[in-house]
Amino acid sequence: MNKWFPILIAGGAGLYFLEQKGLEAMQKALTGLQSPPYRVTGEPVTVVIPTWNEEVALPPLLTSIRNQTYQPIEIILSDWHSDDRTHEVGAEYNAKVVEVDESGVGPARNFGAKHASSEIVMFSDADCILQSNLVERLVQHINDGYVLAHPRIGHFEGIGWSQGVRWAYWNFVPRWAPSRVAMMKKVDFDAIGGYKNIWREDKEIGMNAGVTFGFDRLAYVKDVVCATGMRREKALVSKKVRQVLTPEFPGVREDKGVMWRA
Repeated sequence: MNKWFPILIAGGAGLYFLEQKGLEAMQKALTGLQSPPYRVTGEPVTVVIPTWNEEVALPPLLTSIRNQTYQPIEIILSDWHSDDRTHEVGAEYNAKVVEVDESGVGPARNFGAKHASSEIVMFSDADCILQSNLVERLVQHINDGYVLAHPRIGHFEGIGWSQGVRWAYWNFVPRWAPSRVAMMKKVDFDAIGGYKNIWREDKEIGMNAGVTFGFDRLAYVKDVVCATGMRREKALVSKKVRQVLTPEFPGVREDKGVMWRA
């Protein structure tokens, strides 16, 4: 037992360290739910959010967008036939709702970008909370000549140490691997053809942008945090199960719904 004691102590200390770092990241993201300490204005930014029955997830995200230090911001919900209060929730936050017919997160983001009135577009999943100066920091990098900028990701689901493990993981994510949030200029976004309708479409667009423009023009902005849930990972399992059990019904609403909750 004695020889294992130092290992257990070191392991416990490591998990405690990771837990504290994970919680610190979450605290930074939660500043988006508070009134911003200051405001700055600049070129308009459009935030595109793909949605399908997101009445529960949207209010925290839209609140954090409204509380951004950077203004002005246009919000577009690119919605796939929601039958809950998604549209009404969007209206409460002055969001523009556009109806997309093609299923899939990638096509929804592309469709929303087409309706953006600004030259800078930021894409966000619905189950996110944005640090109060996240948009400001990403815009700074875009204005500095980067073609794509994305923040650190934190997770608000799971116990503290598991949040910390994810914090450690995001320390080693390459600059070409954006996740829940990414910002680009429309001209650059259109030049690479937008998002593809595939799983991990968010990673693919980073790789595509890097190959097209150069990986040194992609910015991983680690000092701002987007907090998110783990629906994408859970949805992957659910979708695989459905593909095995019901391959004869690839277009059923439930199967699309799982994908749209990713």
